[in-house]
Amino acid sequence: VFLYLKYYHVVPAHHLLVRLEDEGYRGNPTGPVSVALTDLLSNSFFPLSNTKKKVVTMTDIINRTLRLLTDNPGAALVFYRNASSKLSVASISKLIASLMKCLVMFIEEEKEQCLEKFCSDDNNTSTP
Repeated sequence: VFLYLKYYHVVPAHHLLVRLEDEGYRGNPTGPVSVALTDLLSNSFFPLSNTKKKVVTMTDIINRTLRLLTDNPGAALVFYRNASSKLSVASISKLIASLMKCLVMFIEEEKEQCLEKFCSDDNNTSTP
C-alpha cells in the first residue's frame, strides 16, 4: 500500500516550499532543514532518474524551473543555492546554458516585437 506513497500525498508541496523560503529568510538557507527540503523536492524540480519510464527532457526541467521561480522566488533561491550539494556540475551547467538560451530567445522576440511596433507606428504617422 505504501509503495506509491509520495511526500506530496502527506504534505502539499506548497507548504514545503513556504518552509524552504522561510528557512532562507531566517538566515539559514544552507542549514539542515533547508538541505533536507531541497533533497526531498529535488526530483520534482530537477529529476535526474527515469523512474516512470518517461524521458525527462531539458525542456521539462526548464519549465519546472520557471514554474518554481514564478510561484515562489524565495524558495527557488534557497533550492538552487542548495542544489550544488545534490546535482553534478555538468547538470547545473546544462541547466544554466539552457536558461541562457531561453533568455536570449525571449530578448530576441521582444526586440522583434518592439521593432515591428516602432515600424508600424512610423508607417501610420508618415501617411497623410
